Amino acid sequence: PSIACALLFLTGAAEAQVLPWPGGPGVEIGAVGAPGKLPAGMDPSGATWHPGLQRLVVVGDAGIVATIDADGNAVQSWFPGGDLEGVARGPDGTSLVYLAREHPPAILEFDLAAGQLTGSTWNLQTWFTGPTNQRLEAIARVGDLYYTGDQFTGTIRAFALGSAGAVTLVNSFPSPVGRNDLSALDWCDETGVLYAVYEDFDVVVEMTASGTYLRQYVLPGDDQEGLALVPCCAT
Repeated sequence: PSIACALLFLTGAAEAQVLPWPGGPGVEIGAVGAPGKLPAGMDPSGATWHPGLQRLVVVGDAGIVATIDADGNAVQSWFPGGDLEGVARGPDGTSLVYLAREHPPAILEFDLAAGQLTGSTWNLQTWFTGPTNQRLEAIARVGDLYYTGDQFTGTIRAFALGSAGAVTLVNSFPSPVGRNDLSALDWCDETGVLYAVYEDFDVVVEMTASGTYLRQYVLPGDDQEGLALVPCCAT
């Protein structure tokens, strides 16, 4: 995973123009299997920055949850299991995060302080019906809602999560640029921008919370499966 502050550049173009990446290629901070780094066998697939803990939370599709500091050190890891593809921060002032499990599709509540699942689970099988390896692939907290990414269709769905596993679909919209293979989501409170990564196309698309297209950038590298803005840019 890479840590970066996204730079926003306004353009007057109405079409879905792909802009150059507004920064450098980044610096590796989370080597897998190296001493003091991420656990061996971990295939990182999702990330989020936890502002309260000042740590990057990373999940892997081998069922691993890990936290690291901004330099990639002080690694802690746990193994709740499951095909974990995304992670979002929980309510402010808590050590909770929400894990996106691809199959069967569900959101799982995990307590970083306790290092374990809390037992709260929200079943999303009704909405994610593609191939078992292309279902729930991304998650981001937007206000009190949790936005999810459907890898197979590129659809973004916003859910309200209630008690006892209650789930309400609040909004749903397709990729504003007609792409599928959605692999990561993140949200910036300061700018009101939702970011979506489309892995096969090596792009990150910026949009509003309702799915209105803003702009898109070419991403450095390939096989991008996680996105964390640290911190959000205010401009």
